[in-house]
Amino acid sequence: MVIFDIHSEYKSAFPEANHIGVSSIHLPFCLLNSEELEEVLLDTGERDNYNQSSVLRNLVTENKREHNPSVQNVLF
Repeated sequence: MVIFDIHSEYKSAFPEANHIGVSSIHLPFCLLNSEELEEVLLDTGERDNYNQSSVLRNLVTENKREHNPSVQNVLF
């Protein structure tokens, strides 16, 4: 059984269970979609957010083109 206990409410109820903390989970950036990637990497609520978003989209798109030359239509 897997229980996602994001607020650690059940940890005391199941002391013998195998608890996996956030610090032990690693999520590669390649698994994030564009909105999630922007949320992690960019400032929020700033005036420069639009500029940062534009630069990030261009960099990711160019990186995809460089490392996937066989793909014709590369999108962010």
